[in-house]
Parts: sequence; structure tokens; C-alpha cells
Amino acid sequence: MSSFDHIILYCLLYLTAEKYGNYKKYNVKYLKILFVLFYVIIEGLRYGRGNDQNYVYGPEYLRCLSGSVLRENMEPIYMFILKSVRTFDPFIDVFVFGSIFIVYAFIFIFCLLKLYSGFRQYTTHFLLFALLATLYITEWPIRTGVGFSFMLPAIFYLTQCDLSRWKSDANFWMAILFLAIPPFIHKGDTLGCVLILVFFLFCNRKIISWKVSLPLLLVLELTSTATSLMHTLFNYLSVIDVSNGIDDRFQHYLDDSTLENEIENSLNGERSAFTQILAIGYYSSMIIVGYIVTTSKRHSIWIYNLFVCSMLIAEPFRLLGSAIRMFTPTSVLWFIPMSIAAYYYKEFKANKIFFYCYWFFIAYLVMYYGRFVFFNPEAQYVWSVDSI
Repeated sequence: MSSFDHIILYCLLYLTAEKYGNYKKYNVKYLKILFVLFYVIIEGLRYGRGNDQNYVYGPEYLRCLSGSVLRENMEPIYMFILKSVRTFDPFIDVFVFGSIFIVYAFIFIFCLLKLYSGFRQYTTHFLLFALLATLYITEWPIRTGVGFSFMLPAIFYLTQCDLSRWKSDANFWMAILFLAIPPFIHKGDTLGCVLILVFFLFCNRKIISWKVSLPLLLVLELTSTATSLMHTLFNYLSVIDVSNGIDDRFQHYLDDSTLENEIENSLNGERSAFTQILAIGYYSSMIIVGYIVTTSKRHSIWIYNLFVCSMLIAEPFRLLGSAIRMFTPTSVLWFIPMSIAAYYYKEFKANKIFFYCYWFFIAYLVMYYGRFVFFNPEAQYVWSVDSI
């Protein structure tokens, strides 16, 4: 059973997200303030959720001014944020890791609200779905999550851009500005930024059919092809001299030792048959529901296509670690097409396939994230830590 504070905080956050998200006007400022406040408390003052916080980014922040960081040649914007916050941190002697995770939480939530401002008129449950979709990326691969935050305003500006004259549209260049930030926070976010731009420019008209994506998902999930193909590919790459053509910070993703460890982890971490069936049903439901609504309404075609392609790599190869993590930022964008589908639910519920897939998706969310909220005894916050 989760601690009382964990349950209450998440219930308040999700309730506020729903209340605020269901108002189509921005005149309910107290709900917006409460939404931001609850999120910052939960994510900014969490403790020990995800290995990276306690063993990498927390200690790295505390040591950054002394020059004793855990790794060399860190990205410049990341180091700028780290050192700037550490220099003026008023909570360095109050909380375990000062205020650095509070800053990360503020960055993410304001970027999310910027994205929401472009979708609020034709989405439902947008903020709630977004919080659920991004829970992993903000708590586990922390630096990847910080970089991902800046992709959200970029997506907002691209949705406001006129594709027919994108070269002269200021929105496009604002998007480019935001997409230029994540690679200087985490090099692993570079691929996500490139994919966003490529799909906006070249995959904005034709929708990926579920008749292609769904069978492909089933093949990758239900056979060992995914693991064996990726293992073979990485072994092939490892014998090629890539050191001269790839940044040293990318080289980690191709190191033999890293790949061998992650292949072993993937074999040891396979899902049970029942869990695998549920997961397949969950992703299949998103593919089908998103396809039905996107085909009819033509909203954000490129975002649906981007999510599907990224998910087809990130989900079947999920346990192969660092290299696959580069697809994580774009694979969590399911909250956009699914919140659009929720908005048009009444119009499409007569379609039995849509109806059953939509409610399977909702049931999976309730079960999966309900366990995180109510049955997560390891969830801690800085006020529950005995010593600082």
C-alpha cells in the first residue's frame, strides 16, 4: 500500500488536471495554480523514484560547482541549468537535493501548458493523459525528460504553422528554436527532435493504416524477432569503426559491454503471457482508436504517425536500454491523439470497434497507474527522509 501522502497528492493532482482541463477558457486561474503547485510538489520533492535521481543526477547537482561531476563533456545547457540553480539555490540545506528537481518540474509543467493551449478546444482529458504518458520519462531518464520538455512547445508551434508556407512562417522558426535546446541537455534527445521535424514536413497528409501497424506490432511483440534482430544489428555495428563518425557521448549506446548487459536484461525481464496480452491490447487499442478519429477529423496526422512509428520501436525493444531510449520522447505522444479521441467519443461510440478499444484503453490506464498510485510502498518524498 502506498503512503497516505502519496495517494492524496496524486489524487489531488489528477482531479485538478481533470477540472482545469475540462474548462475551455483560461479564466479559472486558481485551478491552473493548483495544478502547477501539486505537480511541482510531487515531482520536485519526490525522493528515490528512479535510479538516476539518487545515484546520478542528484549527487551530480550537489557537486557541480566543485568541478566534481560524475561524467565529463556534459551538454552545455544542462550544465548551465545545473550551475545556475546550484549557485542561487535557497533550499540547498533544506531538501536532500536542493531545488533542482523543483526547477525541472516547473520547466516541464509550463512547457506542457504551452502545448495544451493549442489543443484545449478539441481535446478531453488532455492534461490527465499527458501526466500519465510522461510519468516514466520525467522520473527515470531524468535528463532525457528535461530535454523532452522543450519538445512540447516546439510541437505547439508546429501545429500553428501553415505547412504550405512553412519557410516564411514565424511559428516554424519558433519550433526550430525550441528543438535546438534538447540536444544540448541530452544528446539522446537529438533523434526525437529530428523525428518531430521530419514527420511534420513529410508525414502530414497520409495516415499510417492500422492494417500495417497493428500486424507489425503483433509480430514484434509475440515473437523473439525483435530481440534477435536488434542484438544482431548491434553486434554488426560494434565491429564497424564508428568512433570517428559519432560523437563520444553517443558511443555509449554502441559499446559492447552496454549492449551485452541490456540484451541480458531483456531476456531476464520478459513479461508473463497475461501481462503481454494486456500490453498488446493496450497499444493495439491506441492504434485503432487513434486511426479511426484521425482519419475522420484529420487532426494532427503527423503526430499520430510519429507516435505509431516510435511506439513500434520503443515498445517491442523496450528492454534494450540506452539506444531505444532515444525513441521514448516521441513514443509517449499518444496522449495527443487519445485526448482528441476522447473529445469526439460521443460521435464515434456507435462504432463498436472504437467503443471496445477505447474502454479497454481506459481500463488499462486505471489498472496500470492505479497500482502506481495506491500500491507503491516505495514511493517517498523529501520530508519522509530521515537525514539530509
